[in-house]
Amino acid sequence: MMERLLRHPTWLKVFSVALALLLWVMVIRQYTSEDSRVLEVPLQVINHADFQLVEGPKDRERVVTVRIDGKNLLVKRLRPDQITAKVDYSKITEPGRTHDVEVQVSGPSNLKLSYSATPRTVPVQLVKMEQAIFSVIVVPDSSVKVQDDREWLWTAKPAVPQVMLGGSSVLLDAVRGARVIMEPADLVPGLEKVTKKVVATDADGKPVNLPDQTVDVLLTWTEQPPGKTFTVKPVVKGTPPVGMEVGSLAVEPDALQVRAAVLGGKLPEQAIIETEPIDVTGKKTTFTTQVKLIPPEGTTVTTNTVNVTVTMREATEDRLIKGLPLTVRGTFGKGEVTASVTAVQVRVRGLHSLVNPLGAGQVVVYVDVEGLDAGKHMLPVKVEVPSQITVVETDPATVEVTISTP
Repeated sequence: MMERLLRHPTWLKVFSVALALLLWVMVIRQYTSEDSRVLEVPLQVINHADFQLVEGPKDRERVVTVRIDGKNLLVKRLRPDQITAKVDYSKITEPGRTHDVEVQVSGPSNLKLSYSATPRTVPVQLVKMEQAIFSVIVVPDSSVKVQDDREWLWTAKPAVPQVMLGGSSVLLDAVRGARVIMEPADLVPGLEKVTKKVVATDADGKPVNLPDQTVDVLLTWTEQPPGKTFTVKPVVKGTPPVGMEVGSLAVEPDALQVRAAVLGGKLPEQAIIETEPIDVTGKKTTFTTQVKLIPPEGTTVTTNTVNVTVTMREATEDRLIKGLPLTVRGTFGKGEVTASVTAVQVRVRGLHSLVNPLGAGQVVVYVDVEGLDAGKHMLPVKVEVPSQITVVETDPATVEVTISTP
């Protein structure tokens, strides 16, 4: 029965109209109903013409979440590449402080949709860019390079005396100089030029992080005659005042490089270079003096003078005291004691101020016969002296002592 109705022309028209109305209602609902969608969108950056970014996102390095609200059909038809999220740094007028810059989101202009970004703002800090000219120094600017048993004196200087450095005003204000640091790999005998990075430095010589800049450094090479390190030997002359002497000699520098005067020349086997004599006549106190060197014949030195500190001190002296009476100490029997000698000489040592005024009465020499029996005995000669004085020698060192029977 139903099949017959559907085949009837009138009913077929009615069915087609009803189906079309249903589809139209479905489309209208799709178009008029509200919907939302969330997309991840790369953040685009509009940079400032004069300021540099210190803190904040760079172009497309950050992704923001964008919520799209609108008619269902339009929201679903929207492609991710039709959405743009950007921040505009070009409008910032105050460098040096942090700004919260709004994230701007846009889509196709013919679609009536609303957009919101998360986060809504991003923190950004910009700095002003400037330039300044600085003198360039090379460190070190000369030295000796040894290669294949040959020595080369090299010197380095920048191809241009000054360089233009650019960077943020904060960093550039801290710059006090520009250096080029020479490395061992840069120093190849015969190499005439090397391109080096310029290092900006502050007042303490520490690097300041500015954009890279390079300069050419010009090198010159001179082959050196053979050389080696010689020890400096200070020489003194003259006589200090009575009771004073030279205690020590300190040289600065105490060693230096000595070279043959010509290529192929030879150096002395004894690696010692003497100073001109330093006169210590009448000197009582320590002093420092600059003194010339006397290079060995056929040699040259890196410096012509050295500083020598001469330490003066009270002299230690020996003194021979003669004719000191020999005495006897100790308890013995009832007999008498006789010695083979009656006088002794003693050599003592000490500071001049102690030894020089020492009188014979201050030095006592004796033999000790305590507890000895009658007969002959070889006894050591003993000496008593004031403190800080040393007995060096006693003559004789022993004597024969005879104790007679009562």
